[in-house]
Amino acid sequence: SLYPTHDRYYGYGIIVWSNSSTNTNNTVSIKNCSFDGNNAEAISVYDHENTLTLENNVDNCSVNIVYTADNEYTTLDKALEKGVDFTLIANTTYNKTITIGTGKNITLDLNGKTLRGTCNAGQGHLIMVNNGATLNVKDSSANADGKITFAQGTSNVGWAIDLEGELNLYSGIIELTGSSWSIGYAVDVRPNAWGTAYNTPTTFNMYGGKLISSDCAIRVASSSADTYSEVSANFNMMGGEIQAAYDGIFIQQSNETYDNLNVNISGGKIESEMYPVRLYGPVATGKVSTADVVEKINITGGEIVPCKVEGKTTLLEDLIYIAGGATEETLYFTEINVEGEGLPTYKFAAKAL
Repeated sequence: SLYPTHDRYYGYGIIVWSNSSTNTNNTVSIKNCSFDGNNAEAISVYDHENTLTLENNVDNCSVNIVYTADNEYTTLDKALEKGVDFTLIANTTYNKTITIGTGKNITLDLNGKTLRGTCNAGQGHLIMVNNGATLNVKDSSANADGKITFAQGTSNVGWAIDLEGELNLYSGIIELTGSSWSIGYAVDVRPNAWGTAYNTPTTFNMYGGKLISSDCAIRVASSSADTYSEVSANFNMMGGEIQAAYDGIFIQQSNETYDNLNVNISGGKIESEMYPVRLYGPVATGKVSTADVVEKINITGGEIVPCKVEGKTTLLEDLIYIAGGATEETLYFTEINVEGEGLPTYKFAAKAL
């Protein structure tokens, strides 16, 4: 086991450092160890000519080393600060929110590793993608089984990724775990959720990979206040798989002036133990100043596994459910088109007030 103490100069347990131009090809391999870095970073690597491998190790909190696109080992914090692409080289537990700042376009390669966090007071999500920022998630390992996972802790309201900008999932897993969530999402697609007015759309493009959730897999939702309304939240599913214990996709309009919510499914698979797709509003009490249609659902491909929930209102039996007191007669501003190979045909035209 490695228990780093805080060296007054460096603060690391192991340092890989070349101090001359002729001594740069150092190789450090660490296997079958346990790291505890509560007070310091366990390992630091200087100079890109040095090589670090971590195999079969158990990380308690801070094997917080990534390999960046500019061929350097650095901490996750520093990679984010620089705005460079990076690859996980070890399972990493992160005990604070990872923020992808506005203007950054970062690719995270999970590389078969796990990036994990816990939902506690003060940390309601593991990753925050700000409006105007882009996060691309992939896994280049043979099994593509690396994951971003967020577990229920002292708080039961949270989500693995809070999305105000753009998220592209190509491979790998985004996961939410825990047995008693009050509100939980693997990915929350919600513009202006924290009270800052933006006009840039919020978009999640799912090309592959998996969303796995012990509660709801994905919410596509209106902004947090009417002041910031008439922006758009978009989910486009071209491939991959959604597995959820509650909602597969939850589409929520909750303000008096509605935002533009768009869900397009052309591939992949959705399977839920409760509601594959569920709508909450909008109903006729809302105000629409720029469009007659503010909610569009277009399903032209993929597979949606039916799930029968007794006593609940459906628009398309066992596939699309509706909540919030709305019915097919009271649902306004919504356009639904379901038509494709292996899919039932269903069309719902927006009703005029």
